[in-house]
Amino acid sequence: MKAVVYERYGGPEELRVEEVERPEPGPGEARLAVCAASLNGSDAEFLTGRPLYARIVGLRRPRVPTLGSDVAGVVDAVGPGVTSVAVGDRVFADLFERWGCLAEHVVAPAEELVPIPAALGFVEAAALPQAGVIALQAVRDLFTVQPGQTGLILGAGGGVGTFALQLAIDAGASVTAVDHPSKRALLERLGAARFVDYTREDPAALDAHFDFILDTPGRASVWRLLDRLAPGGRYAIVGGLLRHVIGAPLLSPLARLRGRRCGLLMWDKNTRDLAAIADAVVAGRCAPAIDGPYPLEEAREAFARLTGGVAQGKVVVTVGG
Repeated sequence: MKAVVYERYGGPEELRVEEVERPEPGPGEARLAVCAASLNGSDAEFLTGRPLYARIVGLRRPRVPTLGSDVAGVVDAVGPGVTSVAVGDRVFADLFERWGCLAEHVVAPAEELVPIPAALGFVEAAALPQAGVIALQAVRDLFTVQPGQTGLILGAGGGVGTFALQLAIDAGASVTAVDHPSKRALLERLGAARFVDYTREDPAALDAHFDFILDTPGRASVWRLLDRLAPGGRYAIVGGLLRHVIGAPLLSPLARLRGRRCGLLMWDKNTRDLAAIADAVVAGRCAPAIDGPYPLEEAREAFARLTGGVAQGKVVVTVGG
């Protein structure tokens, strides 16, 4: 089968498409014929080996040869003991910690596969898993967004950002979106009340206060962003620079003294929320913003969009016809 592989940390130029052995499902596993896979910030980190925590896949060289954790496809083989899915089922999944989805076939635990709603195609389904679930948990559980609240989303034009923006607006909030100027039209189309071009304006210096701040790139000063919170407001960082990822939890006690809260968004990967974000899309509460899709042979170009920070929402790679 064809797969996108890499042997050392670096940029998209390290990626190549090669013929590799097709995996076989073991007990409790199913094999998917991959139709589409989407890229996440974690894929960019594991490709480059930066920040340092990204080297959990190998300190000096990556131990996982093929990236990609968000996948949609068709079950084409099942291992012993599998009864929850059958050959021919349309499914999608988040295979974070297993990866391997940028390939024609991938093996997954059967219990982690979720049926794709009939109203969704493979490209849409592949765009949902990691980013959609993180956004759902941020808006619904962490911030518990209510009508009339105001929010600030940094990196609003990326995967997590585009979902979080739409879900927060659906919950009744007014949201200011921060990102590269090339994403302004997209974010205004998705309903942002205000757009901030970070190349021209510092979001930490805005003359406004917000009930919640979601920082997806993790490159701005946490301490300065706390000043943009209204009393009782909450700041959460998804990832980014190591000093900010570590700094947010450390600043939590000081933020509480000021009547605010801050911390790292701890993402809970589960099939229940994966099904919930798919239901939200079917119900029209949000929709994946798709950058691409790109064929498997153009994986380098797809990763260049992601690592260059210019992707308009979720970068999706298609496999096969």
